[in-house]
Amino acid sequence: MSAETRFSIPDLYCPFTGTCDQPQPAAEGVGRDIAALVHDLDDNPALAEMLAELRLGEFTARLSPRLTTEGNWLMQLYWAIYFTSDHWCDRRPDGTFRETAEAVDFCRRTVRVLCGEPVAADDPVPTRLAAFLRERLDEYCPGWTDSRLPHYFGRNMTARLWEIDVHRSGRTPSLAEYRRIKVVKSGPEPLFELDILAHRLCIPSWIRAHPAVETLQEIAADYIARYTDIVTVSKDLHEGTMSNIVTVIRAERGCTLQNAVDTAAEIIRADADAFVDLRARLPHLGAGCHPDLESFLDRLQEWMANCEPWARNLPRYSKHYDEAG
Repeated sequence: MSAETRFSIPDLYCPFTGTCDQPQPAAEGVGRDIAALVHDLDDNPALAEMLAELRLGEFTARLSPRLTTEGNWLMQLYWAIYFTSDHWCDRRPDGTFRETAEAVDFCRRTVRVLCGEPVAADDPVPTRLAAFLRERLDEYCPGWTDSRLPHYFGRNMTARLWEIDVHRSGRTPSLAEYRRIKVVKSGPEPLFELDILAHRLCIPSWIRAHPAVETLQEIAADYIARYTDIVTVSKDLHEGTMSNIVTVIRAERGCTLQNAVDTAAEIIRADADAFVDLRARLPHLGAGCHPDLESFLDRLQEWMANCEPWARNLPRYSKHYDEAG
């Protein structure tokens, strides 16, 4: 590694305690079943290698260790859609780039299938997985279509078109652009909603819509997206991915890579402190103390605490981690 790209990752601040080190046999079993399902849909070796590096069961157990078996199916099917969508959108099997219109049609079609449109045998793997996720949701979470999941899922699918554009154009987005779009592409919003559904939390709609509650969710999503960017910056540098907060800060401020890493670390510290302060103010802001809201906010804190260990331990990320120096 050259001197100008050498950096070290400081201790990253998190005021919350994680619970990601407990063995989760149910999660790992579901992960194996989903890997087999993907193989049945498409025996592409590249897909199998990607899923093997992700270790879906371990991945989900680290982030969300309290899930039931059915909850694991919901979460892991979503993760499988997320990562196979990235794989599908980038290139065709022959290695050529997919046209933008083709990727747009795929994203829209996958959202429609999740929301009830019949799936076809020639649909791509992520779209067919969306049909499996819909079936599980219909069985386990009746009424889920009235939740925020369809909206969040649609936002996530279309936000990946932004990341494709950034990658193919070779441009570095502005920090303002990054802050508004990258967190949507990173996927926390659908996962938070799936977490509510999987744990059968019933938070009144007026509480979910309270500005302070929505801000807490946004802060948690920002924290997770930025924390993951810092921990995986070596992977993104290796792959030439410019939609990482560290590379965005370096380009916008003209600073060294180390200064950009340190600045990103300061930003996530501010995120965490803002979450703690705002949550403590909720009783004074008219959001009430609903028990399911408290459970949801506890879960957001758990996600924030657990997002770093999986990035350090999963082969998809950890194989580049030591390159940081």
